[in-house]
Amino acid sequence: MKVTITLLFTTLLVVSYLFLTPYLALMSLKEAVQARDGEAIAERVEFPTVRESLQKQLQTENTNDLLPSVGQAATRPAVALLGTTISSSLVDNLVDDFITPSNLIGLLALGKSDSSKLDTIEDLNDAAIHSASLRYRGINQFSLWFDGVVGGITLVFSRRGLRWNITEIRLS
Repeated sequence: MKVTITLLFTTLLVVSYLFLTPYLALMSLKEAVQARDGEAIAERVEFPTVRESLQKQLQTENTNDLLPSVGQAATRPAVALLGTTISSSLVDNLVDDFITPSNLIGLLALGKSDSSKLDTIEDLNDAAIHSASLRYRGINQFSLWFDGVVGGITLVFSRRGLRWNITEIRLS
């Protein structure tokens, strides 16, 4: 009987931990954004993987925008290839410059890239995050989707040991 109760209690604790930790991670991230604590945000974001995912998204979008013009102007594929190469390099540099703790504070708080416009805590509390939804993607991953000023944004969190880190930002 004691073993059954102990096993049931342990199972309940593990399930509760797995269910509650994403919410605790989001509360911790919110506190870091409100405190404008760049170090705390940097600890919660895997910058290399976030940059890589954003670069892939923007390069794909950019290539898709340029490909129709290649089909229409088949006489100049070299020019289109040069344009794609230059824009790819530009996207990489822009993403590397944009994905910083201070810019993420602004993106998460108001859906803007400039956190200098956050004058007061009330600005953060009036953040333009509407219709936020949390979705579990497995035991080690969840995503938070919200509609910011810049459009739909999905933050993908992955479990790294006992911590949750942002590993991807998807733009809609």
